[in-house]
Amino acid sequence: MYKLSSTFKLSLLGKEFSPVPFAKDLGVFMDSILSFDEHVMQITSKCIASLCQINRVRHVLDKKTLITVINALVFSRLFYCSSVLGGISMKNVLELQSVQNFATCIIPSARKYDHIQLILRDLHWLNVESTIKYRDRIMAFKCMNGYAPEYLCHQFISQSKIHS
Repeated sequence: MYKLSSTFKLSLLGKEFSPVPFAKDLGVFMDSILSFDEHVMQITSKCIASLCQINRVRHVLDKKTLITVINALVFSRLFYCSSVLGGISMKNVLELQSVQNFATCIIPSARKYDHIQLILRDLHWLNVESTIKYRDRIMAFKCMNGYAPEYLCHQFISQSKIHS
């Protein structure tokens, strides 16, 4: 990991600030090089813990309820602020994908040796990388068409306004 300089200090309004390895803002862990390694590690550990609890009670839930519980407790956390994850490393994408794979295997129709892609297709779930790209494109569409908050919409300029 990137080593922070211990000699750097910042003084603002009489208070001194020192660099930290990572900071949490609105639930997203950011490090100095924006690798999001800490964020992915925190998300995967929390999601795996939730999935282990869901797995213990899956036999008392029908398939539809189980999918709803997984969406509410796991995927809401897994894809929270997914726009910042657009450029994460393949290692981090695979970590997040392992969480989705575990969630997929909990569904009653999943058998032990079934290929995960077939189950994802049956559930109408995109893989993690495609979901992140899909959510980014939806946000861009909303910004371009005025359906997003105004401060985001002003960040997008259509090509027709640039070229006459």
